[in-house]
Amino acid sequence: MGPKMSSKPIIRRNDGTTQQDLQQAAANVSTIGLSPRRRQRVVDYIESNLSHPISLADIAAVAALSPYHFARAFKASMGMTPVRYVWQRRIELARRMLRETGAPLVDVALACGYASQSHFTTAFKMATGVTPAAYRRSVI
Repeated sequence: MGPKMSSKPIIRRNDGTTQQDLQQAAANVSTIGLSPRRRQRVVDYIESNLSHPISLADIAAVAALSPYHFARAFKASMGMTPVRYVWQRRIELARRMLRETGAPLVDVALACGYASQSHFTTAFKMATGVTPAAYRRSVI
């Protein structure tokens, strides 16, 4: 009898890596997280685009990863999903604008990437427990 064969064939790519090697590398990215350099590029991109729609695919492209692997690596690095991070950064920007400017609420909403003042008010109240107008009154 010859050597026992595994049930799955080993497929090698032209560069000598196997499918198993690629799966292991993907697992390492998602458990280790983003490299400091990628993480900084992603954070910079998010900060500079808060007033625009930001999709997971857009952020993943900045990190040069697939959306699936990026989301897992981001969560491993930051402790939250990319969508949650963008949401928190937008709320923080709104808080700062409400404290430091007298801009109308609709302008604050648009500057923070919300499509309408009502969407902004709903998100802000969910995050803080008060409406943007009540928040502004309490900090002035």
